[in-house]
Amino acid sequence: MKTYNIHEAKTHLSKILNEVREGETVYIAKAGKKLVELKPVKEKKKKIPWGLLKDKMWVADDWDSEETNMEIAKSFYQESLEDPNDEREVDGEVHPDYHEFFYCKKEDKD
Repeated sequence: MKTYNIHEAKTHLSKILNEVREGETVYIAKAGKKLVELKPVKEKKKKIPWGLLKDKMWVADDWDSEETNMEIAKSFYQESLEDPNDEREVDGEVHPDYHEFFYCKKEDKD
């Protein structure tokens, strides 16, 4: 803990602020009596209280259904994954990723 008089503090303000930034507590005094204490600011993380969004959002019952997953995957792959039951199938071929995304079970992914 260093102590500076007012004149020193005005002259060396940048140096003093660097010391404070590094974690040191600094005092500014007048006529030998401490007037001001400078110490680093500790920022607190804002905590989000549990239940903040209760009754403000909902999840559909079918959020994890096969149809919903197919719809999401198609939006990501922009219809590049073809449905083998779809008449729009190109040259009778199914995109190789189709089976990987839609026919593997959750246990198979592990």
